Amino acid sequence: MFERKHDKLASRVVFLRRVDASVLMAAGLISATLCIGILGYRYIAGFVWVDSLLEASMILGGMGPVNPLTAVPAKIFAAGYALFSGLLFIAGFCLRPQSIACCINSMSTRMICEVDAGAARRTLPRALP
Repeated sequence: MFERKHDKLASRVVFLRRVDASVLMAAGLISATLCIGILGYRYIAGFVWVDSLLEASMILGGMGPVNPLTAVPAKIFAAGYALFSGLLFIAGFCLRPQSIACCINSMSTRMICEVDAGAARRTLPRALP
């Protein structure tokens, strides 16, 4: 999927396409997860739509529940949804930003090396004849 260590660095256009694909994938995953939470809180916990959106958003965002849950099925759903949301966040944070950080690091290292090489050529003393 990405270049190997000895391959030429991807162009800016390719890099931006990869970032766009990652952002779209993350947005789709967050939207799907939010919809699962909204529907679960609506039909399992019996909340109205706005409260379901609030609960799902707060759990997905890592803030915690807002309204108390009284029914056992609602508590089981909330526990599963909270675990799923937390693990989804951890997995997403650990996997995707690495590729972006690695690419940015490669670009900055390459630019610094090119600048340093140019400065070294200008400042090196010439050999005596």
